[in-house]
Amino acid sequence: MEIAEARYRGRAVDASLERGRRHEPSFVYHIVLRTEAGAILRIRLDAETGAFLEVSGRGQIEALR
Repeated sequence: MEIAEARYRGRAVDASLERGRRHEPSFVYHIVLRTEAGAILRIRLDAETGAFLEVSGRGQIEALR
């Protein structure tokens, strides 16, 4: 959650550890982050390295630090 909050202005409201999809690492963190503007971002991170795999949701650019 700290990695997501370090990149985007907002607060993580949920997080889970999931098996990765095809062509993804074995385990992936799925984080739901509410931006300061109230938008919801869904973020997938490599559980081992912390690398961003996918970010979806409106307001991504505005929320970047």
